[in-house]
Amino acid sequence: MPHTQPHTAQKRRKRRRWYGDILGDERRERLFWEILDADPPPDIEECMAQIVAGKEIPPTTWIYLYHLTDGRPVKPALWKVAPFPDFLDSIQLRFGGGEFLCLIRQGKQMRLSGVLRIASPPKTQP
Repeated sequence: MPHTQPHTAQKRRKRRRWYGDILGDERRERLFWEILDADPPPDIEECMAQIVAGKEIPPTTWIYLYHLTDGRPVKPALWKVAPFPDFLDSIQLRFGGGEFLCLIRQGKQMRLSGVLRIASPPKTQP
């Protein structure tokens, strides 16, 4: 018997992705600080010298920062930056605090992802 009923298009619901907190989870927090305190990425002359010498260049680590609204990341990314020790203070100064999704990638590999909750900077009194 052939299929005679018309196909009714059903909307697929997007699953809501859950992102854990980076600060407060012992494993994630330790990895986060290790990444931020790591050596700075090599400069372009070093990379070019390694290419000429036939050596492989390690993939660069990047932090992608998205603002979270109702638990969902707002695209495009607010900031793409190489890791540095004062990263959290910079978020507070640059974006004024809030909830952010932080994705840390090294090349194509995802090293860490999670939520950063940053307090608003203190108000200065005249």
